[in-house]
Amino acid sequence: MLRKIFAINLIIVLLGLTACGMPEAIRGISAGIRDELAEEAREANANNNRDVTSVSMECYGYNQLNPEEQLVYDEIVDCLLNHLDKVDVSTTDTDELYKVFSIVMADHGGIFWVSGYQYNTYSLFGRVTSIEFEPNYTFSQQEVLQLQQQIDEVVLGWMSGISVTDSDYNKAKYIFEKLIQNVDYDLNSENNQNILSVFLGGKTVCQGYACATQYLFNYLGMNSMVVTGVAGKEAHAWNLIQLDGQYYYMDTTWGNSKYLSEEMSSEKYINYAFMACTSEEINRTHEPQMQIELPEATATDNDYFHREGLFFDTYDKNAIGETVASAWYRGADRVAIKMGNDELYQEVKKYMVEDGAIFDWCVGLRSINYIENTEECILNFQF
Repeated sequence: MLRKIFAINLIIVLLGLTACGMPEAIRGISAGIRDELAEEAREANANNNRDVTSVSMECYGYNQLNPEEQLVYDEIVDCLLNHLDKVDVSTTDTDELYKVFSIVMADHGGIFWVSGYQYNTYSLFGRVTSIEFEPNYTFSQQEVLQLQQQIDEVVLGWMSGISVTDSDYNKAKYIFEKLIQNVDYDLNSENNQNILSVFLGGKTVCQGYACATQYLFNYLGMNSMVVTGVAGKEAHAWNLIQLDGQYYYMDTTWGNSKYLSEEMSSEKYINYAFMACTSEEINRTHEPQMQIELPEATATDNDYFHREGLFFDTYDKNAIGETVASAWYRGADRVAIKMGNDELYQEVKKYMVEDGAIFDWCVGLRSINYIENTEECILNFQF
């Protein structure tokens, strides 16, 4: 077979590259024969490809790729879902392969059995004619089936309190709360780069949180993608989500108060500032580093503070006082309010905290305990 006779085998892991020279026997062949052999090699490669059907038509990342990249994407997904050892992909560009693989993993947070990939390139006369994609599996196919069954049992229990017919806002809030309530942030957690750490271990890091968020959104028929980049000067992962057709950003890790402010509280609480952010809000602290362009998120309709009546863009003492008092009298252990700008934030803080107005509104309250989030203009009162 021509491809095997004239191929140069390059095995390249995700972060490494091994170069290989061309045999003299191949260099000596005339240009006309070289082109003919290369064409035959490409045809042979095409004939070896599996027929694949896309299962990712609704995924954000998939839809940012051109048709040629989408074909490679579908081939990779087919390979991973069927636990194939290797597959010929419809590209000869290793950079394109890296790009597409990263988008596959961003769109499919539930793929927990792959840690990366390596590839073999086949060349004729210095030109790559085909690439063979080879995943790095961390579990056998039988182990994957067993672990997936365990995950399904946990997820079924967790999601019993929400339905696909609920509003997008309620579903997003439920997922956000459920993950934070049930999963702790732990750098030493096992399998913390995938959903096993979340659903079977109850401890994870940002990558695990983001993959699980995407997985649960997909479970409820909603769109989400894992976003990777830098936050707080460290590598980080969060999510792009879509609610009622509008894009938002969610950071489940930062929604866990223990992650950012463990010393401020003896117990974990949910920081809703990172449940449904605009691009302007998330970009104050997060810098995405993706292979595709991300959408500009400007909507606030499904922001927690807007939806729950906890957002103020004017200095209304009565409305602010009544909101805090309502939480106090119904026995809540805390309430967070968000102001539209820093000037308003400082006014509200002075009125409620420095002037002590909170004691007038919350009769019986003996001390002021509060947490400031000056970046997001949020005051969190703890009763």
